[in-house]
Amino acid sequence: MQAEVRAVLDRAERLRQRMASAQEELDRTSVTGRAGGGLVTVTLSGLGELRQVHVDPAVFAEGDARRLEELFVAAVRDGAESVRRLASARMGPIEFMSVF
Repeated sequence: MQAEVRAVLDRAERLRQRMASAQEELDRTSVTGRAGGGLVTVTLSGLGELRQVHVDPAVFAEGDARRLEELFVAAVRDGAESVRRLASARMGPIEFMSVF
């Protein structure tokens, strides 16, 4: 019985290490979200942390704050979708049930 418990604990520790490694990799990775044909671009970490925003000056020339807000939201949503795909690709192979 103790050997079985030790084996489960060892597998759980290996899983924890793989998860931590995958999270570190995601944090070092950047993804980009764009809207309005690149008028607004955002950069996020692979964990979803917003790191940078770029707004093309042409958006300001229009003087339409509402459009800028919409473009910003769309760019963040685009980036968030990229984060979800990246996280799924990196974390998906980690089999949680392999602990048991």
